[in-house]
Amino acid sequence: MSMIYPPEAFYVISGFSHRSDQGIFNSAFNFSIGLEPDFALKAYNKELPKGTCDGFDKIGKEMLKDLGFDGLMRNPYRFLENDKGNFTSLLRWCSVPGDACELGIDGMEVDYVHRNKKFPEGMLQYGPHNIDNIHQAYALLSIWLRWADYAYAITRKKE
Repeated sequence: MSMIYPPEAFYVISGFSHRSDQGIFNSAFNFSIGLEPDFALKAYNKELPKGTCDGFDKIGKEMLKDLGFDGLMRNPYRFLENDKGNFTSLLRWCSVPGDACELGIDGMEVDYVHRNKKFPEGMLQYGPHNIDNIHQAYALLSIWLRWADYAYAITRKKE
């Protein structure tokens, strides 16, 4: 399998470190990811082929098992739906086992995507929710990066 290299960065990972000032019970492992706006809209405008969501969830669950999570878990991926109700290749959120442990875009940002408007922060923001330990943080980053690789591959221009 050959690797596909983007000509320039299309995301930024910010704050991926432990925050000792937050303490052990205050989601001390938060981080955010900013997605380049043109890329986000390109992914939003590309509908997912049938069965892709299930395939992603299967791969995500396998990744989580490999990372040491076991037992029943909810589907790790949720994709944003377009105005027709079809799933797009833009990730809405990803999750790992825990107390609603997620990395996702909030409702206001979803509204900007639906209206093809500019994002107030300059990038589409994926924010943390209830990341309680470094194991969850690495797992979320891993499954998010898997999605980013896929999204780049299917949205890139044919040359």
